Order: sequence, then structure tokens, then C-alpha cells
Amino acid sequence: MLVEVACFNKEDAIIAYENGANRIEFCSNYSVGGVSPSLDDVDFVLERVHVPVTVMLRPKAGPFVYYEDDETEMIKYLHALHQMPVDGVVFGIAYTENWIDNLKFWLQRIHPFDLTFHRALEDYPNHLETINQLQALGVRRVLTGGSSLGVMHHLSELIHLMDHAPKEIEIILGGGIRANDIVTLKEYSQIQWIHTACFDKSKNRLDQQELQKLIRLSSVAPE
Repeated sequence: MLVEVACFNKEDAIIAYENGANRIEFCSNYSVGGVSPSLDDVDFVLERVHVPVTVMLRPKAGPFVYYEDDETEMIKYLHALHQMPVDGVVFGIAYTENWIDNLKFWLQRIHPFDLTFHRALEDYPNHLETINQLQALGVRRVLTGGSSLGVMHHLSELIHLMDHAPKEIEIILGGGIRANDIVTLKEYSQIQWIHTACFDKSKNRLDQQELQKLIRLSSVAPE
């Protein structure tokens, strides 16, 4: 089982890498679920982290709805990212009647980066149908926790989803996963990637001990 770690500052990204993260999702501002980090911080992380790094494209907190001013800022940000060796972009878009056209607009601008469809699937009416549509559009990964209640609350539903989803799309389970959940998650061979922040709200930092425990348990072969 591979571990993607959401890091909300450059120092935590280094710590996650040094403690065995398989991939870094780099963003900022944990309190709002992550927004785009500064380009200077992206550059800092890329120079020091030697596992894949994906970068969040989200200009502000709130629903995944973007207006003209947001789009201008996001396109400018993407132009800068295209000059950097990032491994993908993390992005969500709200469900509307024309969500496919909206997503096509952004996929054209995100290309050639891989896209992780980030925590938006939860608000779509039919998760499996949406994943099939995302795969057909060329989306590489989907990060989902089932709802704001998180992975462990929706585990049976998520396993069913993974059983029936196209194999070409990578489904990452993320939402409230902690070290104590790993033994249960490893019972399911369908789960190849998990996503965690291991965030200590009291310190506003990554909980290094929790992450070490989670990664250690994730790497233990099942009996």
C-alpha cells in the first residue's frame, strides 16, 4: 500500500519525504482543506523532494466553483507550473449540468500534467458513472473519501466503487485516515494508494510520529 501525504507547508513536505512518503500533494492552508501554495514554495520543495510531487490548483476556499477572476489567476499559475518539474495537478470542479465541458476547459490548460480529481466526486450524484466519465476524459487519478465523514465511514461503498471502476484510473482513498486504520485498510487488496495529512491541529504541523507509524504499518506485508 502506497502513501500520498498532503503537506501544507514546505517544511512538512520535506519531513514527509524523509519519512518515506511515496508521493507529496503540496498545498497550503489546512484549515480550508488546501489552496494553491506559493510558487516559491513549490520550487523549494521540488529542489529537495525526490518522489513525485503534485500541486493543488485552487485559488481560494469554498466550493469548487471558479469565476472569471479566479480563472485568470489559475491560468497564470498553471503557466508558471508548466516551467517546473511537477508530477501532476490536484484539482476539483463542482457538479453542474455542464461539468464535463468545464472540466474539458481545464484539462486542456492542465495538459500535459496528470490530473488528480480532488475531493469533488463526493458531491456528484452517481460516483461510478462519474468515474467512468472522468476516465474517458483522460483523468489519471481520483481522490475520494466518500463524503466529509471520511474513508472509514464509507469503506464498504468505496471498495464496491473500486471493484467496478475502470482499471485505467487510479482511485486514492483519503479523508481522515490515521495509523490506527491501516490494519483494516490492508485487508482489501483493491486499495493501492491512501492519502493522509497526519496533521496535528494543535501545532498546525504534520504529526511526524503519526506519519512514521502509518507508513511503517502500510509497508508491512499482509499475513
